[in-house]
Amino acid sequence: MRRLLFFIMHCFVLTYAFAQSPGNVSSNLQWWFKANDGTSTVVDKNQVDSWENKGGFKTKEIVRMTNSSPGFPKFLQNEINSNPALQFSSTNIAGFQTFSSDITNMLPLAKNSTVFVVYKSPQKSGSISGLHYYCPYILGTECEATRKDYVFGFTDGRVTMKCDSTDYWSVFSTTKYNDNKCHIALASRKIGATATKPSDVAVMVDGLKIGNVGNTNTSDDLNSSNYTNPAYYHGFTVGVQLDRTQLLLNKNTGFSGDIAEIIVYDTVINSMETRKINSYLAIKYGITLDQKSANNYVSADGITIWDASDFTVFNKDIAGIGYDVHAGLFQPQSQSINTNALVMVNDASSLDSSDFLVWSDNGLHTYATSETFSDIVAPIESRIERVWQIQKTGEVGTVSVTLDVAQVPGNLNLNDLRLMLDDDGQFKLGTKLYAPKSITDRKVKFEMVDFNARTGKYFTLGSVDRFNTPLSSTIIPRPELVIYEYITPNGDGHNDDFKIMNIDYFPENELFVYSHDGLEVFHKKNYFNGAWECSNIADGFYYYVFKTGNIKRSGEIVVQH
Repeated sequence: MRRLLFFIMHCFVLTYAFAQSPGNVSSNLQWWFKANDGTSTVVDKNQVDSWENKGGFKTKEIVRMTNSSPGFPKFLQNEINSNPALQFSSTNIAGFQTFSSDITNMLPLAKNSTVFVVYKSPQKSGSISGLHYYCPYILGTECEATRKDYVFGFTDGRVTMKCDSTDYWSVFSTTKYNDNKCHIALASRKIGATATKPSDVAVMVDGLKIGNVGNTNTSDDLNSSNYTNPAYYHGFTVGVQLDRTQLLLNKNTGFSGDIAEIIVYDTVINSMETRKINSYLAIKYGITLDQKSANNYVSADGITIWDASDFTVFNKDIAGIGYDVHAGLFQPQSQSINTNALVMVNDASSLDSSDFLVWSDNGLHTYATSETFSDIVAPIESRIERVWQIQKTGEVGTVSVTLDVAQVPGNLNLNDLRLMLDDDGQFKLGTKLYAPKSITDRKVKFEMVDFNARTGKYFTLGSVDRFNTPLSSTIIPRPELVIYEYITPNGDGHNDDFKIMNIDYFPENELFVYSHDGLEVFHKKNYFNGAWECSNIADGFYYYVFKTGNIKRSGEIVVQH
């Protein structure tokens, strides 16, 4: 109950106490529709009849089209990273339109524009070389009777935009994004000096500019009265195109998938503004921004909350929790939407505005290998290859970390599992261990986890029993200790010091060396090869004792120069 009240309080603060805009980019914001705020219903799987505009344009809502299929568009709770979305269907066609046919509803998309859409879809229909009104339609100002108009489409699995007097796509992504995974799609248009000059157009998906970026044939004003008859105009529409009668839905244009957020600016925003909005959406929906080139995540204040230059190895499955009051962002629970992501974080003990905890992984195997034995100390006996790195901004306090171990092979006694925290990613000395607090459906929850400067910024999953819980499909044999008992410290590079093969797999150890008379001549905790300088040791026989965990070895050493 307290957590519910906490959430309601933050929603109230976000809604009423501060002016908000996506990423705190408020200038020229005209349309802003988000499924978590402003829908006519919040009941799961219920029909949505209206959707409020949180942007600055005078039209403050869009309404369900009269001839929409019953039950659609449909409200889906917890659809994308604990956030809702609206479901559209190409077999149960439905959409939204502005209530008034006022031609001024075209204005936000008439000239310069930047449009963001957060969507997911498996849809394959349409052709990028075909007429746009035979292709799925996400939003726009097009109807059967108009020509100079705007369409943000989804054709053959590609993000598309039409923004001139032709009936063909002006720009489209070269890659298909119909994998039914959530994406952030952006399309921008910058008009030329005159209507006959080309417009600069571009498409970006998940932070990567990817498309046949170039020019359209004109820079027409898309609300031109010469090409838009107000009697036939229906304003801004979402999900499907209307015909001129305002009665029929063009079934060829029905979008199939989820839409979580739509953002429209009547300008071409700059690169930092784009980064702020992409970051806001990526944190909210658990989306990994493309990292083919460094792509930082930033807060509404422009502070870097995930620095790509520090995560060159750990740049997969990016997700985060955070609170950014001016961006309208309160994300207290998060998990990457990527298929193989294992980690969910929630229950922050302190989450104030501008506080963030962002994590990502190295993309390695979700099982143990022989190589990982060099990175563990007792009582841990095995660990998975995958490692996560975190970046904390502000103070989030302690958190709960839940790992979905369904992808970890082999027998699992879940009580053998440990969350391992470390400051350098080596998981040797100084590693902090957390035992599970609850286990449900192969989801293991670790509570009161404290990511601080002492415990470090890396974590992984380990086991205290490699026989009952090997974290692998087979029990991996641990490398054997081999102690070389003959030393020739003459500087020839062979047997010059006391060597223990595979010592790196047993970093937490202790070595004692005694003379034949029983006097201690050398002692070191956490011995490593080369730590005992033998060149000044007299020839003769010596006795050693080596301890690590429950292993104890002893024997004679022969030193001969």
